[in-house]
Amino acid sequence: MNIDIYAFSGNGARLCDKIIESLKECKIEAFVPERYVNAGKHVKLIPDNLYKSTEKSFENKDCIIFIGAAGIAVRAIAPFVTSKKTDPAVICMDERGLNVISLLSGHIGGANKLTLKIAHVVGGNPIITTGTDVNDKFAVDEWATNKNLYIVSLKEAKDIAADIIEDKKIGL
Repeated sequence: MNIDIYAFSGNGARLCDKIIESLKECKIEAFVPERYVNAGKHVKLIPDNLYKSTEKSFENKDCIIFIGAAGIAVRAIAPFVTSKKTDPAVICMDERGLNVISLLSGHIGGANKLTLKIAHVVGGNPIITTGTDVNDKFAVDEWATNKNLYIVSLKEAKDIAADIIEDKKIGL
């Protein structure tokens, strides 16, 4: 997985290091404002303003992680969110690693799985809000993605997920 991380504090820079060192199977770049460049071993200066950098990450990365306030993450990604079929996974976590939130593309983008992995790495609480996950039910979109299948209708996939959550019978 190809990941960009944006952190906004010294604690965030140190969490970047921990994530990078623990997820060696991923290609990760971590960016911070100039004042925190020396706070971590693996962090670099944010190359543009946050919005231009986020736009580039949205176009080229599989996942974006924000270490800071959820409001910063939401504002940074808002102009670029288009479709759960194509949007990268987006994860947000606080600078102490207490809460790791799957924010966007939980199933198809893999944010839910990565949230669980990162929460384990940093000792935080994974926060996943998708209905199938919180009800411990089968997620058709995640299953299709894992099998490299194409979802023809996201509406039908959503309807199937709703039926599964409500314990209705479905047919395939």
